[in-house]
Amino acid sequence: MKKIVLLTVILILLSTILFPCITILSRLQIAYASPYTDIDVEIAYNMIMNGSYPSFVVLDVRAQYEYDSGHIYGAVWIPHTELEARIGELAGHENDDIIVYCKSGTRSEIASGILDFYNFTKVYNILEGIDAWDSAGYPVWIATVHNINTTFNYDTIQAAIDSPQTTDGHIILVDVGTYYEHVVVNKSLILVGEDKYTTILDGTENGTVVRIKADNVSISSFLIQNSGCACAGSDRSGVYVESYHQNVNVTDNLIIQNGYGIGLNCTDSIILARNNITNNDYGVGILNYSSNNSIIGNLLTKNFYGIYLENSSNNIFFCNTVSKNEYGFYINLSSNNRFYFNNIMNNTPQVDFSDSGYTNIWDDGYPSGGNYWSDYNGTDSDYDGIGDTQHVINEYNIDRYPLMGIFHSFAIEISSYPNNVTETVEVITNSTVSDLELCAWLTSPNEYLQPGQWLLLFNITGEDDTSGFCRMMIPNNILNTSSYVVLINGQFVNSTVLLGSNSTHTYLYFNYTHSIHEVIITIPELPAHLALPLFMIATLIAVVVYRKRLIIRQRNP
Repeated sequence: MKKIVLLTVILILLSTILFPCITILSRLQIAYASPYTDIDVEIAYNMIMNGSYPSFVVLDVRAQYEYDSGHIYGAVWIPHTELEARIGELAGHENDDIIVYCKSGTRSEIASGILDFYNFTKVYNILEGIDAWDSAGYPVWIATVHNINTTFNYDTIQAAIDSPQTTDGHIILVDVGTYYEHVVVNKSLILVGEDKYTTILDGTENGTVVRIKADNVSISSFLIQNSGCACAGSDRSGVYVESYHQNVNVTDNLIIQNGYGIGLNCTDSIILARNNITNNDYGVGILNYSSNNSIIGNLLTKNFYGIYLENSSNNIFFCNTVSKNEYGFYINLSSNNRFYFNNIMNNTPQVDFSDSGYTNIWDDGYPSGGNYWSDYNGTDSDYDGIGDTQHVINEYNIDRYPLMGIFHSFAIEISSYPNNVTETVEVITNSTVSDLELCAWLTSPNEYLQPGQWLLLFNITGEDDTSGFCRMMIPNNILNTSSYVVLINGQFVNSTVLLGSNSTHTYLYFNYTHSIHEVIITIPELPAHLALPLFMIATLIAVVVYRKRLIIRQRNP
């Protein structure tokens, strides 16, 4: 009896121990059986060339460093060791063609078996892997789109956006190249091109190139082109921000040959800054109750409509150049928008309205001023850079303080200057301004300058023997003063501090006869207790042959 009981106990223990093993073995047998199909590289190549993405899938199951060093174009990267854990990334492809490869065929066999087990029905394993692919002379691809946060790499921008590993707040960096895509941004991401002249998003005349469907998105440094004609509506845009989205920045892009260069539809708190928007049907279209958007420092030229406003209010247009468009601004049923410091030049007409009864604001008061109009014929008898008479657009739209010269804005970014400031110098002038910088005087002292003394330095040019002027707004903490000495080609010239100057900034006006001039603006005199230390600093710098210049980046007007 004891033997029977003992045998029963042993059988129970064995069944307890062996049953999981048998289950695992049977599972492995199912998983790694071969209902998938082995194919050679020639068949694989033809399938890939004829494949209809995105339903067609090429799956690279190697390690990341292998994928990054070269892969089949468009391949999804999931290492075979992670495939079961990430199987959800292939959801929806259970009945689509999936071609699997590794280096030589071993890992792809395992991965193909896993896909079989999870009921993927059309799995093809490339025999001898990418080694055979290389030997056949078929092309491999180095990924050009990079998620900076995850370090994962992709062949297309959309693949990087859609990846489950890409989440809100991530940065997508795109290498130089041409991407024939219609990108949908449905996450809060930062998309950055390597170079805005050679990182090209091309819509192939077939619809919006970049569609933004999320808040908190940034797009910068791309050339965005060929959405197709605006006759199909605002959906044919270089960049289109869909309704009810906000906090989107579109900056430093070149946007050409689209229906709408940038289209905003019922949006709020969008910033469009420093874009070159050229040869579009509509440069910027702001539609359907869009409000509180800022259009700053853009160049809009050779569009049919430079800026088109429809049923929108409370938007700001600042420091843009709107030039050589068929219509500079076309305003349809829109009011209470503000326009100032814009250069509005050679458009036909400059501004047009569908209904003249809507009022907008065309200046920032005095002494700031309004806009520069190429067709304004007023005078400036009090020499403040602002016209003596108003520029009347229509009865309800008047620029009270039109500028007498083109407006420029220079952003001074200073990291090592004693005050650690970032400030803006504004210039209104009928001259060409270049090379504006803040630097230290390092040569020998003269009547106005001591070694080590800080100054603003820039060049001005114009047609010889014509009258020129500059009106500048200078933040006082740049040179720690509210009064300045102006030198042109080293010679003192009279300058006027204008009404509106205060403890934070100074409006400075001076004039001259045009030629090529170097302008220096500095403080009137150097405190005696600073002269010796500054001279010693300057001498030390000169000994090591190093001229300290803090480079100033000019904003596009």
